[in-house]
Amino acid sequence: RYSNGELRGEVEVFLSRKGHVTDWHFDYMQNFTIQLKGTKRWRLSSKNSIPNPIRGCTPHYSGVDTIEQQMKVHRLANPNFHYKSFKIHEVVTLTPGSFMYFPAGLWHKVECTEDSVSINISMMPSTWSDLVGDGIKHMMWRDKSWREGIANLSYTKARSKLHGLLYNLKQVVRRMTVHDLL
Repeated sequence: RYSNGELRGEVEVFLSRKGHVTDWHFDYMQNFTIQLKGTKRWRLSSKNSIPNPIRGCTPHYSGVDTIEQQMKVHRLANPNFHYKSFKIHEVVTLTPGSFMYFPAGLWHKVECTEDSVSINISMMPSTWSDLVGDGIKHMMWRDKSWREGIANLSYTKARSKLHGLLYNLKQVVRRMTVHDLL
């Protein structure tokens, strides 16, 4: 688990009928797939991988909220990000007993060529921003001023308070060392 309680991984079982297709997408986790029954054809586009994605990109989910959130997050790293299909790709067929690793950010499309059962194990490693952000948060919690509630302050008082807190935070970060975080 992450320090905030979120899971760092998951195990999923996929039971799929022949002809089922999961269109082009990528995950933000490191993945290991074990094919137990039937076959699946994987199309992989490693040339177009997204390095260190913050979230997955799953345009096959029809919810507007999901697509909008994913676009916003991916455009933080690349303002020109958009969904696409790939004409050039590798094809890998998984059969019973096959095992495949595919990294976070790898665009892929999966088609069941027979009724199929597979297990996917996903792992989400901590990032440098997780480490430093959590470290700074813990250092801030040592100071009672950062633990104060924000409610009932006028805009002017809130700006003044935040200005002072940010000034102090800069001093804390300047003094921070690797030993404070690791």
